[in-house]
Formats: sequence, structure tokens, C-alpha cells
Amino acid sequence: MDGDPDDVDAVVFITLRERVVRYELDTRLVGLSDLTIMFVEETRLLFLGGRRLSCVVDLASGVVCHPFEHCLFWGFDRAARPGFVLETGELDCLFRALDGTVLARVPVDPPWESVPKPGGISFESIVQGKHFLGFPDA
Repeated sequence: MDGDPDDVDAVVFITLRERVVRYELDTRLVGLSDLTIMFVEETRLLFLGGRRLSCVVDLASGVVCHPFEHCLFWGFDRAARPGFVLETGELDCLFRALDGTVLARVPVDPPWESVPKPGGISFESIVQGKHFLGFPDA
């Protein structure tokens, strides 16, 4: 769930492999995607992110694990490095293992820029400056 329970006025149901995931949110417009989902076939995990929170749902057990609180969540990307998930947010960018474990994190601030480099991704932003998010297996 994203936000205060008293503010919830919408529910999204996601059905995947006979498992139903319930995601609660308020419908106040914030200019960002309210919910981003990514299914990782190899681990049968559902990555969820929206507004201020990201997490992983183990579809076999129905357990929510590895929550990460963002200022604002932006998205997931598996293309940056096979075998890992790049997760981006307004003030944090991080790598997760395919099981959802947070492996490495760097601070950023908008507007930030990212440049793939050998061994990782370089992030540059006005206040936080330059930070290098190394590939976990490099």
C-alpha cells in the first residue's frame, strides 16, 4: 500500500499465475505513475513500485518483501545489466538482485542524468554531484 490508510480511495487488483495482489492507493494526482509492475520469470517475483514505495511480492507465498521507501519512485529497468534490476527514483537509484534484495544504492536529485560506463552507471545531479553505481557482479 502506498500512503496513509486513511487516504486510500482506490484499489488495484493484479492477477498473475492464479495469485491476486491487492495494491491500495489514493487517487490524488502527483504527476507520476501510481503503479509500475515487473514480473521476473526466473524467480517468479513481482516487483511493484509507485509514488513513495517499491517492494517485491513472492507469488508462491504471497509475502511482500524488500520494501524500499523512495521520495518518489520512477521505474524498473532490467536492460541496464542482465541478472539485475535497476530501480530509479527521485532521490535514489539502486540495483536489486532478481530476488529483490537491494545490493547497491546512490543518492541523486532531479534533474539527474545517467551514463552507462564499464563496470556500472554514472549518475550526476546538481546537489548530490557525481556518484557511481557499480554493477554488483563487476
